[in-house]
Amino acid sequence: MKKLLIVAISLMVIGMIGMGVCSMMFGFGSSYGQYNNNEVLTDEYQKVDIDVNTLMLDVKQSDDNKTHIDIKHAKNESQIKYTVKDDTLSISGGESSGIDVDFNFGFNQEQNNMKVILQLPQKQYNEFIIDSNVGEINIDKLDAKIAKIDMNVGEVNIEEMIADDIQFSVDVGELTLRNVDKDANIKGDVNVGDASIYYKGKPDNVNVTTDSNMGDVELNDVIPKGGMVGKGEHTIDLETDMGDLTVDVN
Repeated sequence: MKKLLIVAISLMVIGMIGMGVCSMMFGFGSSYGQYNNNEVLTDEYQKVDIDVNTLMLDVKQSDDNKTHIDIKHAKNESQIKYTVKDDTLSISGGESSGIDVDFNFGFNQEQNNMKVILQLPQKQYNEFIIDSNVGEINIDKLDAKIAKIDMNVGEVNIEEMIADDIQFSVDVGELTLRNVDKDANIKGDVNVGDASIYYKGKPDNVNVTTDSNMGDVELNDVIPKGGMVGKGEHTIDLETDMGDLTVDVN
């Protein structure tokens, strides 16, 4: 019975991946519009809250300490919503989760997909929250006291991750964190997806807990599967069900 359950789950995951490939190749669920807008925000804030559905989002650092939002190929001006309120920059929207069939079989779909380029002031934020459904989010540098990442089927790639506390949950998606500080507190769980953590240097003052059901955990001698390194003043708590967890040094 257990083997049949594993086979059923595996087939379901393969089917979802196949749908994703079809979407990227043939435009299913990735129709685009003609609305483009570029706006500069001057309001200050200490928290960033990103909650998007099917959307390509690039987050970069601004050169003038202002917030720049560049929207490309949206269907209308209300599809991407953003506001600064209660000391928080909030961005939400994107395509609906339903299948929107677009029979444009050209192979230049990526340049026509809806995309948002967000440029943020260079500073440490109190909190940085990412909630992504089926989107792709690429961040050059995330600097925050607390970082929270919750993702479904999409991708989140962060080239430089600076945070005191990192919390993440990955369902079927793929998360990559690079240049992570060795003293960061990390709590993460993976269902069927993948999570990769690349440290700047080998952690030497952590208390580690890892747990895996049927997934793979590759620690590459960077941290132990469990136990204390040094005084154990920082915590690493990683858990996976059927997904993969990788920990390494850049």
